[in-house]
Amino acid sequence: MVERPEAGGQDLAVSSYRLEPLTEEHISERYVAWLNDRTVNQFLEVRFERQTRDTVAAFVQSFSGATEKYAWAIRAQDGDGDFVGTCTIYDVDRHHGTAHFGIMVGDQQYWGSGCSAEAITLLLEYAFDVLGLRRVAGNCYSSNRGMAFTFKKLGFTHEGTARYAYEVGPGRYVHGYLWGILAEEWRARQPRKESAP
Repeated sequence: MVERPEAGGQDLAVSSYRLEPLTEEHISERYVAWLNDRTVNQFLEVRFERQTRDTVAAFVQSFSGATEKYAWAIRAQDGDGDFVGTCTIYDVDRHHGTAHFGIMVGDQQYWGSGCSAEAITLLLEYAFDVLGLRRVAGNCYSSNRGMAFTFKKLGFTHEGTARYAYEVGPGRYVHGYLWGILAEEWRARQPRKESAP
């Protein structure tokens, strides 16, 4: 069994983005504002309750409890290294080797930039190579076309549809999509590393 890293994980990086363990130091008025912004939170369950520094602190603190789950802040590698969103691994089941993940890019300047795909790539590398999991799943609303595109781009399989599962307005509902990827599927899509001579 892989030991659980402290502080919700470790720093992970690619050329454009870096993931660092999410802590209370990341809680700012800007972060809280993202969660209350109707454009940012339109596909997030947090939209049903007004978010405050206290609710966000409780969320962050929940990742240091007894349950195995991980949270990272997403930082851009360019410029000032802006904090642009968060991602998580949760519902880790060591018996079955499975988990779910979530992601939120709060800074709209980074929408459409590949931020989600790069952050999820780092998260999957951690889930499969460090935690030793064999399957990771994610969900999205059927109306979240950007996220559905990202799942497909990364090689996830659309595994199921929860019909009219999410309310998006008074009397208006959309389907929920379940996506999954196996460790062997993920590894088969990665560039082969050249062995040293």
